[in-house]
Amino acid sequence: MLGVLFGFYAPNIYLRNAAAKRAKLLQRSLPDGLDLMVICAEAGSAWDAALYSGFARTRQRIARTPEELAITAAD
Repeated sequence: MLGVLFGFYAPNIYLRNAAAKRAKLLQRSLPDGLDLMVICAEAGSAWDAALYSGFARTRQRIARTPEELAITAAD
């Protein structure tokens, strides 16, 4: 009975924790990426170049930057 309860609740707990960690990582890395993007845009870069270079430099600085920033820059 204990195994059944564990098997029922464990995946939800795991996914909730993984989602919370990912959201926290995104919240920590987004301000740096936006700041670097603004700096690149003010320096005269085009919008797509500023977006890509701002988030690319954020990915270089922060080793565990979420893939959402790379997807945004690629789009």
